[in-house]
Amino acid sequence: MIGICFYIIDADHNITKTTLSATWARCKQDPKLCIVKTDDIGKHHVSTVFLGLNHRHWGEGPPILFETMVFPECDYCERYSTWKEAVAGHARVVDKLLDGQSLFEDLDDE
Repeated sequence: MIGICFYIIDADHNITKTTLSATWARCKQDPKLCIVKTDDIGKHHVSTVFLGLNHRHWGEGPPILFETMVFPECDYCERYSTWKEAVAGHARVVDKLLDGQSLFEDLDDE
């Protein structure tokens, strides 16, 4: 049986893998560690968080550990591997909303 790998983050944004769910749960209880950034832009709430579980469900590459979602449009989501990528992705989403751009614009061009 394959065990679940959890990830924890410290105040300096260093990420460590753990198999101890209790350690992960304590980390997830601290909003200073888990909330990267939130913004309210008009009717939209933009939230970027540390997930603590790898959301790379297929393919190769580093674990996907952060996520930006926009509410009430909760069908929009961006995911990242690092704190730095998460901060940049959050800013990109906020800028699009402030500029009145479609969040799905890049997807529409494909």
